[in-house]
Amino acid sequence: MNASASASAPTPGAGATAASGVTLTDRYIWAVVRALPEAQRADVDRELRASITDALEARLEGGEDASHAERDILTGLGEPARLAARYADRPLHLLGPEYYLAWKQLLILLLAIIVPLAAVASATIQALTGATFGGVIGSAIGLAISAGVHVAFWTTFAFVVVERTRTDRSPLVPFSLDALPQPPRAGQPGLAGFVCTTVLLAAWIAALIGQQFWPFVTDASGETIPVLAPALWPLWVGVFVLLAVLEIVWAYALWSTGRYTRMLFLTGAALSVAFAVIASILLTQDVINPEFARAVGIAEWTGRGKVVNIVAAIAVGAVAAWRIVDGWITFAASRRQG
Repeated sequence: MNASASASAPTPGAGATAASGVTLTDRYIWAVVRALPEAQRADVDRELRASITDALEARLEGGEDASHAERDILTGLGEPARLAARYADRPLHLLGPEYYLAWKQLLILLLAIIVPLAAVASATIQALTGATFGGVIGSAIGLAISAGVHVAFWTTFAFVVVERTRTDRSPLVPFSLDALPQPPRAGQPGLAGFVCTTVLLAAWIAALIGQQFWPFVTDASGETIPVLAPALWPLWVGVFVLLAVLEIVWAYALWSTGRYTRMLFLTGAALSVAFAVIASILLTQDVINPEFARAVGIAEWTGRGKVVNIVAAIAVGAVAAWRIVDGWITFAASRRQG
């Protein structure tokens, strides 16, 4: 650029902001450098100002209007905060791809462990202090939600700190071929199947115990009436709770072992037979509390030799037989797979 052109070239933004003395370029550069560490500001100011000036001079030599050319150059540089992040080598995302998988895996693991433990602990404390059934459930749900929110927040916060302070961008947990999962075998449920089984059995245990301590039917005097016959508490209810706990252990062993072994088949069959035999014997007596049956209007259907007991005994036997046959078929298929 010759001397006369240089002398006549307007200052960037002078036409638009001459009265205030602050140009559009000054405002843009200030917006960039204010987001940078103090040690970088002077260097970035000089570098950015020189770059804008060179680009503007080139456009002026081409005959463009100074104000229009300046706006076009600054617009092309993009949002100041985004440009500052590039100068500072600072990420503009919460979690980058280097740490996302580790964050997700850890978060799922912590939620799966801490949230149920918090709910159980809350329910236990509330039950021991004499809270109502609704109070126990409400407290457990509330603490489970609170625990989940805290786990999600603090886990994410920790990874955000790592994202912005760790200079080594390699994965936190290096990949290893030895960690590759085994393909599922016949009879091996996925994690979802194990969780579903555990939840259903836990609900069954809660119902068995809850009907005794938090019954929802009362008699004329206001006294609560348990659902099950008083003769079943605590011995036979405890037996069914124990069988349910053993079923959860069996389901975990099946999921963790990875195949339907002979021992798993035999123990599963034994649990089915034990449940069917005990339930069938008890169904020859009053299982439903007669007072409860009268209070809800089903007394004519329940009791020794009546339709509910007979149908329940048939159903229990059928389910046990189906489970044993299905277990044998699954075990045979697992053996064929080797």
